[in-house]
Amino acid sequence: MISISDLVYAQRQFEAATDLVESLGDGYLYFRNPFFKRLRQSSSRLGVSFSCFPGIYNYETCPNLAFAKILRNNKVPYFKNTAPLYAMQKLIPDLPINRILEIKKNNIIHETAHLIAHSILNCKPLPDEPIAAQKFFVFNALLAESFAGACETIGQFFASDNIHRWMYRQNTNVYGCDNPQYLDLLQQLSGKYSLKFCLQLAVFSFLHWNFFCLTFDQNALNQVLPFCTNSVKVSSKDHSLLLIFCRFHFNIHNWFRKQIAEFYFSSQGFNRPLAELLGFDFISFLKKNRALQIKLQKLIDIPLDTHERGKFRNEV
Repeated sequence: MISISDLVYAQRQFEAATDLVESLGDGYLYFRNPFFKRLRQSSSRLGVSFSCFPGIYNYETCPNLAFAKILRNNKVPYFKNTAPLYAMQKLIPDLPINRILEIKKNNIIHETAHLIAHSILNCKPLPDEPIAAQKFFVFNALLAESFAGACETIGQFFASDNIHRWMYRQNTNVYGCDNPQYLDLLQQLSGKYSLKFCLQLAVFSFLHWNFFCLTFDQNALNQVLPFCTNSVKVSSKDHSLLLIFCRFHFNIHNWFRKQIAEFYFSSQGFNRPLAELLGFDFISFLKKNRALQIKLQKLIDIPLDTHERGKFRNEV
């Protein structure tokens, strides 16, 4: 049985691996999770910084309100949240990890992935521009959100033990994709096709969710596979598995995407109704924009190993 003392040992063993020493699990994930490490390294090259300054951007009380300031300042807020773990361990050193009291998490993977995508996709607000420019902004903004969600879910690939899984959950929102069936599908599909393929599918299925599609069906799969496969030939027998995998990314509550999207686009000066802003064929939009396709592939490659982006196995 893994106890809170095991977590404390893991935290202290790796906490010096990053500058965020009081962010629970940050050093552990940097050392043990290649996906997490590559995102951090990429964000560092792009000048992303981190701050635990109390009250920064009102992040602690309303994180979604802080989003525009995070993008503008290229700075990710985080909480010093190791102290509660140490306090619980002193009280009950043998406490099983499934009985640990909830500790406020950091969403560093999500926010970091957002900043990387924002930089590569060049998501600048263009409220006074023609409709075509607005489409470009809306598409890139939702693609960046989809990339952030996909990174959180696919990074679980490396969480092969209970401590790693606990540390990972403490730093992400996996949107119900910590379901054993999803994790089995991730292992199965990445082994047969590649982890890159799974990341691409996750991005596109999250993109469909962000554009308020009701589900991810066979027609959607047929449209996105040409963007995902490259030299990989996908068996038609596996289509049902791919659909199950993609539909897991639709588990987020609808009210959340509507509330956040409406607030964000309005705050950026887009006053048209959300249904109008999102009311275009976003896949056709991508098909017609070769430069955007190249940026998307560059984005997909970032959390994957530089030398082997195809079939790579768990490194830890």
